[in-house]
Amino acid sequence: MDATTPERGSVWVLGDSATVTGFRLAGVHGRVVASGAEARDALDALRAEGVALVLLTEALCEALGGPEALAIGAALPAVAVIPSALQPRASAQTGARILHAVHRALGITAEGHG
Repeated sequence: MDATTPERGSVWVLGDSATVTGFRLAGVHGRVVASGAEARDALDALRAEGVALVLLTEALCEALGGPEALAIGAALPAVAVIPSALQPRASAQTGARILHAVHRALGITAEGHG
């Protein structure tokens, strides 16, 4: 993958360099990918390693055929589509979707219990 080997249950971000760098500053592992083919290869590798959550930029999601094309029938990894750091600011709805995906991947319920 990158300089870091994916760990089972970890969170990764796939996207442009600005987005990946921002998430790395927050402690999230990431990989810069520029095309749908690279994203598909990265997703397959992360799935094989048992990664819990993949944050995927909207542009890469579209390059992969949209959210419907990401459905694989397996519970993991959960894939959350996020705006790129290079795109306009995310809406509150986008933030809520990301938070929900992170909570789901970590097994946290709305009450804060697993």
